[in-house]
Amino acid sequence: MLDACRNFLISTAALIAAFLFAACGQGALLYLAPSLTDRIVGATDLATLVLIPLLAVAFLLSGFFVPRWLRTAVPLGWLLLPIVCLYLIAVIDQPYIYGCTPLVVAGCWQMLSPFVVSAAAVAVGCLLYRMQLRARRNVV
Repeated sequence: MLDACRNFLISTAALIAAFLFAACGQGALLYLAPSLTDRIVGATDLATLVLIPLLAVAFLLSGFFVPRWLRTAVPLGWLLLPIVCLYLIAVIDQPYIYGCTPLVVAGCWQMLSPFVVSAAAVAVGCLLYRMQLRARRNVV
């Protein structure tokens, strides 16, 4: 039970740190180039499009470094748990906005992409961490 609480707190702290990193990057862009970030590309502004790669980098690093601190055989599950919980809270709180279908609603992908990108980046980060562990075991 203590390990589960510890793992949940660590994975939640990693989620908060990753979101803060991405938000600070987006805020810096908004501050440094406000006229550039107001431009519309596709269905959204440029600042939102910059947020997506920042989230990917932050969660990739989170997926690579955080499993070292988790006490579990399945760190990916613990790292995905806060992302899934946040998505479920968003869907329950605003079902009409987050319950859209990307193929039907044009701007739906921009609302769902932070969750999908975050989950995919964490998975890739964990995969890279596992590959690094295997490479270390084979060298030694």
